[in-house]
Amino acid sequence: PPVNALTPTVPPSFSSQAEVAVAANRTLIVQYEIEAFAGQVILWAVAPSGVVVWQQPFTESITDEAEIATTESGTYTVYAYTERLSGSYQLGFNTR
Repeated sequence: PPVNALTPTVPPSFSSQAEVAVAANRTLIVQYEIEAFAGQVILWAVAPSGVVVWQQPFTESITDEAEIATTESGTYTVYAYTERLSGSYQLGFNTR
């Protein structure tokens, strides 16, 4: 099922956030490099209307990207939340 069918919410406290302006019917690309020796990093992408359009937890080291189709124009916010993380993460953004 689509992620927003789960109605996830962004936790009230998060480790970082970034805002990216994206036009409707484009693709938001979230690039991530995560080193996780313990704990986890959870990433969320939230549309301008407040709908969570992507959510992914990471408990292992990985370098990859997520391609998120946009249906709204405006500012998308990407949140990162760490939970007992021993490691680090870096995020990058692009649109297509």
